[in-house]
Amino acid sequence: MCTSSEPTSITKVFEAVGLLEEILAFSDVSDLLVATVVSKRWKQAGRADFLWERASSTLYKEKVAAPQEHRIGNGEIVLPFFWRSLFHKEAIQSMTITQVKTMFQHPLLHKHYQGALEKLEEKDVTEFQRFIQVYMLDVVSDTQQHWKHVFYRDLWFGSYACSVIDSKRHHMTNSEVVSKYGFEAYFKIAEDEVMDQEDLEELEVYPDEPGIRLYQHSTCYFKDDHDFIMEMKDAEPFSASDMKWRWVEEGKILQVGPYPSLNVSRKDDWGWKLENVHVVFVARDEFGFSL
Repeated sequence: MCTSSEPTSITKVFEAVGLLEEILAFSDVSDLLVATVVSKRWKQAGRADFLWERASSTLYKEKVAAPQEHRIGNGEIVLPFFWRSLFHKEAIQSMTITQVKTMFQHPLLHKHYQGALEKLEEKDVTEFQRFIQVYMLDVVSDTQQHWKHVFYRDLWFGSYACSVIDSKRHHMTNSEVVSKYGFEAYFKIAEDEVMDQEDLEELEVYPDEPGIRLYQHSTCYFKDDHDFIMEMKDAEPFSASDMKWRWVEEGKILQVGPYPSLNVSRKDDWGWKLENVHVVFVARDEFGFSL
């Protein structure tokens, strides 16, 4: 027969340090989210950093616009936080130097990298917290969308949540357009217009438009001064005087010179695509970086 003390004793089992976290390690993301609303203890366990760092690593695989694991100087493999994360000061205080270094290596943050390290080395916690939060807000505002400015107290849960929110953004930013990595440019060719089977097989299948093949024409760059530069294989970079780019509708439609406008869309891998009836521009590893 069960005694009244048994339920209490079972509950106390879950209070053992680390035990509940290890049990939740067998859960998927949806179950982790459910666990966090059971009680304060379950929320604490369900937000454990190692659980969400692993979930982030899985989520980011084969994603273009997401942090990727890489090896740092001492051979350690690390996964950076998502660069548009908003962290509460308590979370920032728990950051390691390695985590700060990897996050600030991202192109959008790199210009503030040295400043972040100086604040960290000065051990001025308040200034460091303010520094991180200010620049995180600057990067978020670059998206020109109405974010709810939630500052997460848990580093890896916050990073994961912010990346999922950002992946649903469909307004491209200026910094994403003028990425130094550029875009691969493809001409669209109808399959029934290609007479030679060997020529057809050399063209890439375009999964987004049945009956269309793609011919890789060049690598293109949209510059800060609105110049549009084309680099073709075995040729010098080309920029004609009328090849300027401009926003027709900011974040959604842009135009190069006198040519038909390009519609902006987000790919399943979180990367960006610019497209009209004739051409497709696909962003090239625009958020890749290395230490």
